[in-house]
Amino acid sequence: MSATTLKQHLAEAQRAMRAGLHEEARSHFEAAITMDSDEPTARNWLGADALSRADTDAAVNHFAIACKSEPRERSHWLNLATAYRALGDSEQERVALEQALAIDQTDLLALVRMAELHERLNEATHAAERWSAVLAFARGIAQPTPEF
Repeated sequence: MSATTLKQHLAEAQRAMRAGLHEEARSHFEAAITMDSDEPTARNWLGADALSRADTDAAVNHFAIACKSEPRERSHWLNLATAYRALGDSEQERVALEQALAIDQTDLLALVRMAELHERLNEATHAAERWSAVLAFARGIAQPTPEF
């Protein structure tokens, strides 16, 4: 019997997720990181899973590894920012959001999250600048969703 490969674990995890088999997916992602501790897809999923269980320390750890493994993947940085926000660590949240915006300065979610951070920290001028950027960007959306 051949050993399951990293790619097989990732494929099986994806299949389990589509089937709604959360525990099975977790098992495959955990197996994947025993084979490659820096595997970003598994780390990102396990981070989201930890966050959903309010295990913010584990979420930060998983997301930080995903960011290190794929530093140009904006979604990893946004997830890390979310975990830091849940921990109440505004400065690390800011660093993660800045990384996401360094990748794509027009990322609407990152712009909104940065504006919200500035508001929470009573940085009114910076908040106004970010909200202005959000509005300017939103005006350029050809077919906006109802939120816009």
